[in-house]
Amino acid sequence: MGFFTRCIRPDIPRGFFDSMPEMVDAAFASAHHRAVNEGRVLSNQVAYARGSDRHFAVQRGLADLVESIGGEAITMRIGPSGYPMPLVRMGKTIVAASITDTLDGLRRSRARAELASLNSAIEPYQPDLWPQEAEVMPDEFRFAMVLIAKPHRDEDPTLPAGVYFGVPTSSLRSWHFYDRVDAVRAMYDDAEWGELPEVPERRVPRLRGPVRNTGTED
Repeated sequence: MGFFTRCIRPDIPRGFFDSMPEMVDAAFASAHHRAVNEGRVLSNQVAYARGSDRHFAVQRGLADLVESIGGEAITMRIGPSGYPMPLVRMGKTIVAASITDTLDGLRRSRARAELASLNSAIEPYQPDLWPQEAEVMPDEFRFAMVLIAKPHRDEDPTLPAGVYFGVPTSSLRSWHFYDRVDAVRAMYDDAEWGELPEVPERRVPRLRGPVRNTGTED
């Protein structure tokens, strides 16, 4: 919770995680529709066409979502080929989306390695161990990822198998933070409850017992 509170929540509005599942579902559904129903490819090419359409639909959806909550869509030329990579920025956090066959490990491409190197600035720190009054994270850019798992062959091709959010280490071999998007969204509720002011303890009033009838007339 410490890394979320100090590094994710200050940059990324809750609306990003609220809208992310719907955006990804829409991208997958539209990609499936285009590949299957528009007759652009042969039947044995549907999987490839659907994969391409998913990629571009997710990139477009991510840009639109972030701009709608006050962030910025950016393009950076990264890697040896200088390929223009679409990214989004919220505060000091730069986010890329990746559709992957497996969530067990990241493919360590040159482009991702360059972006992940931004996180080397936070690796001497262990935010979960900081005291509450400790200084916040260094004022430098960080790199995070939305990871979207493809459905398996026997699953609904119009929906992702899962949507995750993570902040990788600079080596791309482990994570500073990693969880399902719906679990991250719930952390905003937990954080808000944790910030509510304490209600001062009050003495419980003692109720008076029933008045006994003394037999006198009113």
